[in-house]
Amino acid sequence: MIKEKNISCNIIRDLLPLYMDDSCSPDSKKLVEEHIKECVTCQKEQQLYQTTVTLPNEDPDINNIKRGIRKIKASKTIGLIALAISLILTFLIIPITNYVVGSGITYTNLNDIHSANQFVEALSSGDYNNAYSYLDIEGKYNALLQTDYGLRKDEDTLAVITGIQEIKEKGYEWYNTTAKDTFMNNMQILESTKSTITDYSFRSIERQSEKDSWCICYTATFKNGLPLNLYIYTDAQKITAFSVTLQNDSILADMNLEKYYNEIDEYLNIYYQMPTLNKTVCEILYDKTSYDWRGLFTRDIDVKSLFYIN
Repeated sequence: MIKEKNISCNIIRDLLPLYMDDSCSPDSKKLVEEHIKECVTCQKEQQLYQTTVTLPNEDPDINNIKRGIRKIKASKTIGLIALAISLILTFLIIPITNYVVGSGITYTNLNDIHSANQFVEALSSGDYNNAYSYLDIEGKYNALLQTDYGLRKDEDTLAVITGIQEIKEKGYEWYNTTAKDTFMNNMQILESTKSTITDYSFRSIERQSEKDSWCICYTATFKNGLPLNLYIYTDAQKITAFSVTLQNDSILADMNLEKYYNEIDEYLNIYYQMPTLNKTVCEILYDKTSYDWRGLFTRDIDVKSLFYIN
């Protein structure tokens, strides 16, 4: 047996981990104990080893709890990361997919939807001045002046070209005033038949032929109780056209009612249309042509009886 005095501190330090874990032989255990009794340096080494290794393992329940807490935190972190990734994919992929198919909300039509919402809200609240501000009157004016009829020389075309020149000479301010007067008058007529919008909700949005032109549909109700669909056409966040149709699917089986509702549809769309198409402008453009344009604005119908107004 090796005498204790011949055993160096290095050997004892190598044996200490086995000794502390009670994994060494009885002889090795005895050597370590006899050496430590006499060696202050190794006593401190044993105490240090007890502090860093033995003490945390003295209570396995606490260590198990800590490990459990770490697992729970890790699971929560992984769950939050997965949720964040799914949300990112949702907000990235769905709008991109909608843009490709041309249907639904995308990053490119959010401003168009906002403009349409503001327009419908203004109609619903009776703030017609504000509603008018969302209409692309200037765009309509510029498009009219840029109309190209090519080499056509027929009398009707020449008359229209002359009319366009007259409108150009009158200028945009005149054109805008005429359109606004028409719009405000139309809204007053609709008010008289309670055909202005009250409740409404967004229904859908579809791309038109142009890349960034959209048709936004709302379901709504008139003050007279008739349900309708309101269609708003936008381009570059400006409203280029709007129209309405009654939701009369449930009564189409009755031919008399179908005719009645068709007459109302026709009446409404005289007034729910872009005010740049008005009598004053049409008189200048078409009054010297064979085109019978007056039917756009006249209805051989008693509006009060149509809406049962006393």
